[in-house]
Amino acid sequence: MSKKEETPKWPIIVNQSLTDSEIYRILQKHGHKLRVSSGTLADTCIYPLSSVAFLLFLLQEAVNEWQTKGLKAITSRMLKFAEIHKQCYVLASAPIHGRQEQKLLTAIEKQLLGRNIAFLPVHNSADCVESMVTIAKVTCMPLRAVVRERFDVMRRRQITEDTILSIIAQTGMTEHGKLHECICC
Repeated sequence: MSKKEETPKWPIIVNQSLTDSEIYRILQKHGHKLRVSSGTLADTCIYPLSSVAFLLFLLQEAVNEWQTKGLKAITSRMLKFAEIHKQCYVLASAPIHGRQEQKLLTAIEKQLLGRNIAFLPVHNSADCVESMVTIAKVTCMPLRAVVRERFDVMRRRQITEDTILSIIAQTGMTEHGKLHECICC
């Protein structure tokens, strides 16, 4: 099975502002079912099957806006985005996340702390698409149940191993001594 066949084809609502972008072309190339909408916020992609939305955010342009208009001008759009969507991610894109970009992203995260919004730094359009598809896969209902079950199993195993190691330590035996005793019996 080729890699192209393994990737599910998602229906995606793409804002009209992205129709001439590289992200739109990559999504088309992967065969996703794209719907263009002028009714969504600018620079957004929505995965309806996963109930997750993404705001594409160019850090280099935002650094200039931050210096001229201030932080509130930048965060107001993100606040509106977070109010509309239950699960939302801001994909902060910059070829190099330099000192200015990091300062801006930190300031934005502090300003929006406690909101239902997550930030992901990405370097290019391919990273954006890969991040969106990965998050959409994990948050899709059937896969979400599988992932949750696997985490529960891992958590139970961890508790069991920790409990056993604690009991071994309380008896004064080492793990090696306990293992040797079990093999010899």
